[in-house]
Amino acid sequence: MYYELNAKDIQQRTDALVEFHGEFGDFFCTSTRRVAPQGLDYLKGQLLLESRRNMSRMSVEVVNEDEQSLSHFISNSPWEDEPLIEAIGKRAVELLSQDGVSGALILDESGIPNNELNPWG
Repeated sequence: MYYELNAKDIQQRTDALVEFHGEFGDFFCTSTRRVAPQGLDYLKGQLLLESRRNMSRMSVEVVNEDEQSLSHFISNSPWEDEPLIEAIGKRAVELLSQDGVSGALILDESGIPNNELNPWG
């Protein structure tokens, strides 16, 4: 099965994106600071921009954050990424192994146009 995701798909599934992010919001906290809102905006920017993803372009697409706050989220925020990555991995395994059937998710950012990869269209 082959899927292509575009900005319109993301915009139509905003609620699901917010719900997904909410499952992991506690990972973006320290004892004195919560940067989960910036994390959601960064995620939106990554998904909405079709090419040349950078903080400047994200700050235009994501109206809640400016370029500086998005850059700070990535470079200076004190949250730990390893526990988050582990939790997302566990969640992916759960989703791909439902009803006794195992599956796989392959993300390929090879840069080859989709029509060259998809023999069915």
